[in-house]
Amino acid sequence: MNNEYFKNFIKGFLGIFAYLFFNFASVYLLQGLGVNVSELTKKQSMFISMIISFIVLAILIMLSWKKLKTNFKDYKSNWKTLLSKNVKYWFCSIAFMFAFNLAIALIFNRVTSANDQTIRNIFETMPIYIIFEAVILAPFTEELVFRQSLRYMIKNKWVFIILSGLIFGFMHTIASLETLADFLYIIPYSIPGCFFAYMLVEEDNILVPISFHIIHNSLALLLLVIGKIVGVA
Repeated sequence: MNNEYFKNFIKGFLGIFAYLFFNFASVYLLQGLGVNVSELTKKQSMFISMIISFIVLAILIMLSWKKLKTNFKDYKSNWKTLLSKNVKYWFCSIAFMFAFNLAIALIFNRVTSANDQTIRNIFETMPIYIIFEAVILAPFTEELVFRQSLRYMIKNKWVFIILSGLIFGFMHTIASLETLADFLYIIPYSIPGCFFAYMLVEEDNILVPISFHIIHNSLALLLLVIGKIVGVA
């Protein structure tokens, strides 16, 4: 293990650890500070969740600061080329996601995943929060964790792409893994994760998958809004 790889491995490990620690240990941290989590209102919980997301994102940015500066310079000069080269992969991810979601819906009579339903429920009461979380915080945080941090640790191209996608899918379904349908939803969530990982491998610029992640989530929210307007969501 050469020195450069070791440094990157540590960066990746710390990034993943920070994400998991603050997401799964935040309740105990709050309790340690004297906060009764069970008495928090939904808005208070969402506000605390956003603060935690900002803390995690700040840590991830610090860990990859030098690389992000280099990536930004490249992206600023070549963003049209970078996006046009990879848009076909994003369209492929949408097509495969749609096919798998349709298959699950037909076989198990499930209209949507638990994660999507949670987003819909939050959108009903706090649309501004879910828009900011889904369009800004999630794309940056998740790409820096599931793509950049993992890439620091895994150098094999296809091992990285597959693991990145599967972990991404698992983390989006972990809260509701009870039935076979719940487990199968890991697949459609993993698909864009794999394509985003492929983009990172090809371009070595994390801002490319971040851009498509933003577009992806924005489109999903737009469809949700349109569904609300026409009365089908």
